Amino acid sequence: MSNLFISYDLMKKGQDYPAIAKGIEGLGTAVKLEYSFYFVLSNLTAEQAMNRLSNFVDANDKLVVVDAKSNNGYWRNLDPSASEALKRLWK
Repeated sequence: MSNLFISYDLMKKGQDYPAIAKGIEGLGTAVKLEYSFYFVLSNLTAEQAMNRLSNFVDANDKLVVVDAKSNNGYWRNLDPSASEALKRLWK
């Protein structure tokens, strides 16, 4: 089982927030912690969850999936400086 933390930012107005919420909830047992931040106990890896959730976001939307159990993380469309900092600092 994976302990996934999932965060997203949908960048355009009129995005389908209920669809991504339903997508996240479909990954396993989900708890909404903040407006766009979830904990999910899932049978999927962080990478598998990222791939599934990619169907619910546009090319410019931001998405982060971290498995706290395995210490793996995947992200897309973060600010380049934030992405580089994660790559450099992730232990």
